Amino acid sequence: MKKFNLEIFIDKVIPLFLLLLLFVLIGEFFFHDLVSPYQLYIEIFDVLLIIVFGIDLYFKYQRIKSIKPFL
Repeated sequence: MKKFNLEIFIDKVIPLFLLLLLFVLIGEFFFHDLVSPYQLYIEIFDVLLIIVFGIDLYFKYQRIKSIKPFL
């Protein structure tokens, strides 16, 4: 089955987003005072991350097409 361009892009962006998520989590846990002025940007990043992960799960489910093997 041929992958769509969006699916290829999402597959390449996931590792970068995971690395950025690690930095955001470290910043929020250990450097809360430094990142608190950027809270709006962090929340926007969180929403974008959830959307990208949701799209990735959708593409993975479309390949499997069955709930049991997918889970």
